[in-house]
Amino acid sequence: MLVAARRRLGRRGAYLMAAGVGWALYGVGILLDPRPGTVRSAVVLAHLLPLEWWGGLWVGCGMVAVAMAWAGAATWAGAAARLVIVAGWPEPTPVPVVRGE
Repeated sequence: MLVAARRRLGRRGAYLMAAGVGWALYGVGILLDPRPGTVRSAVVLAHLLPLEWWGGLWVGCGMVAVAMAWAGAATWAGAAARLVIVAGWPEPTPVPVVRGE
């Protein structure tokens, strides 16, 4: 079964699957028990959407990446889902540090 999954996914699909599962689990962590560092660094993003929504976006993007990898469509849709949430997450992180929060 592992060989069949490896053949079906391929190298790109396997990476997309692993990244998607990682993003989804990170989102579940934000939803269930956000770490103090995550809450502190996401204070700028929390002005746009509540932290629960951001956790849901992490889960959603991760699941889209997993679905695209498993469907054999490890193309722009899966890669975009993997990168969309990551692109906006680190930019506001230095703001609370500079403010001293």
